Amino acid sequence: MANLDLTNTTLDTVVRDALKVCIEEIKTNSKNAGQVATGRTLKSLEWRLNQEGEDFVAQILGRKYFGSLETGRGVYNGGKSNIKQFNENLVAWFKARGIHSEMSDEQLYLEANRLRWYINKYGTRLYQQNGRKDIFTPAVEGFMQTLQEQLIMFFKQQIEDKFIDGFQGFGNSALSV
Repeated sequence: MANLDLTNTTLDTVVRDALKVCIEEIKTNSKNAGQVATGRTLKSLEWRLNQEGEDFVAQILGRKYFGSLETGRGVYNGGKSNIKQFNENLVAWFKARGIHSEMSDEQLYLEANRLRWYINKYGTRLYQQNGRKDIFTPAVEGFMQTLQEQLIMFFKQQIEDKFIDGFQGFGNSALSV
């Protein structure tokens, strides 16, 4: 992760900048892994930073199954409520990837239904291979490390600024003894 310029900045700016870098790294990692088909998952990524009292709460949000970029989709024994949507998502995925491009929409829907059944019974290939840890895990770890380093520099700068301000006026400052 890149160093942030801390000149004339605030604490929330430091965190916001680090969140932006983290999101971009997640997108890059997913693209480099060849995971992007329709792009909807990466487009759904967003960050939020809220201040609750003196604390900051940072969140990275994405589509419901964002975690499956690293874990894959596991076996599903749930109800039938999401069958249609899952099949439609698979058809969109087929089209985006150019898979079964010779098939009609009706044939694609039937193929999606078969693939949905297989995924629900056995999970995706990524799930069967115990997932991966190279999409958002390193980005979040990098975010935490960068944030720690940047916060140290931020507070160091704040302390230096206060110390120097105390010497302005040679004894006439509220900070001087």
